[in-house]
Amino acid sequence: MKPFAYFFLMAFVVYGTRVCGQFALIHDAEGFVNVRSEPEFKNNVIDTLHTGRVVWCFEKVEKKDWYNVDYCKKGNFLNGYIHKSRLKLITDFERIPVKNETKDQVIFQKDSIKVTILRRNFIAAEHKLLNKTNSGLKYLAEIDNEQIWGTDGGIPKIQYKSITVDFGRRKTELPDSALKNLFEPNFNFTEVHCDRKGDKLFINAMNSDGAGGYVVLLIIEKGQYKSRMVTLGF
Repeated sequence: MKPFAYFFLMAFVVYGTRVCGQFALIHDAEGFVNVRSEPEFKNNVIDTLHTGRVVWCFEKVEKKDWYNVDYCKKGNFLNGYIHKSRLKLITDFERIPVKNETKDQVIFQKDSIKVTILRRNFIAAEHKLLNKTNSGLKYLAEIDNEQIWGTDGGIPKIQYKSITVDFGRRKTELPDSALKNLFEPNFNFTEVHCDRKGDKLFINAMNSDGAGGYVVLLIIEKGQYKSRMVTLGF
């Protein structure tokens, strides 16, 4: 097994035990939290984030109640520390279980909530592929002028076909912008969580071809697609 493939296989195992990290929401009564350069309350504030902002939390700092977090702001990925009391882990919200799963479809369902995810084979002829060369090696750099998530320079095998959400009487299909450039979807590492009080639904997945792993969080609010966050997760 190639070293990279082994690394991401282990990452999948770690993900299942909630150790490597996970998505969280900023959650504070004052409406914002401070991001700090070190895991302690001192004169070390480097940024502020508003309640509801999504961050990626790595494992808690040893023997301390702080998370090292990644987040995106103005198109840039940044890093800092946030106290655990100011965060709400996505996995702490109500989990919607899998109702049915086949090779190319998985359905999550509980009472009035239903999420249907479909995937299909990637057909290169349907897309614009941009190849580049590095140190004499040719690799796939972009698909449809977008960064590629899910492969390590190779052509994807699988892509999302659609995601449909039924939330009470509301039904919506996620737009192409939500799923573009996300490849190699893995149903075994996909979860759906619900914040009924906030009227939000979270679709959380870790996808990979064995070497191009990434994690994605899709957010549906008040029955409509709101945003997504994609990161390497390590």
